[in-house]
Amino acid sequence: MEPVRHFFNAGPEDSFAWKIVRISIALVFLYAGTAKVADPQEFTLAIDHYRLTPWPVTVGLAFYLPWLEIGLGGCLLTRRMLPGASVLSFAASGVFLGVILSAWSRNLDISCGCFGPAINHTHYPSHVAFNLLLLASTGARAGYDLFRKSNPET
Repeated sequence: MEPVRHFFNAGPEDSFAWKIVRISIALVFLYAGTAKVADPQEFTLAIDHYRLTPWPVTVGLAFYLPWLEIGLGGCLLTRRMLPGASVLSFAASGVFLGVILSAWSRNLDISCGCFGPAINHTHYPSHVAFNLLLLASTGARAGYDLFRKSNPET
């Protein structure tokens, strides 16, 4: 039972700045997930506009991606499985940035779908800037959490 308890232990409390980063990332993922989970049909169409996946994969993503985002946000907020949630949020942020860049390079007129149907305009520079900021903050947080996990006295 001790290895399980150790896995869920997030280690020492964050400094104020790292706590703000962690909570901000958590709120972004929670908002994004909850905005999409209410209308999976709308989110399915938003994903389909990217023209990256076959229809069955698109439908699966529309149903499960919002719950992954909600789970990651919840884990980051409550500090449960923190290193894993930090690394997964970094990976997800990288995928999100790659998808936006792919659509921009192909001049697709998309509804981002990032935060549900409320954001319906395509303004690639702002989407890329936001996703770069998200990628940088999740990457920094993941590095911080992994370093702390391997050096608990810090």
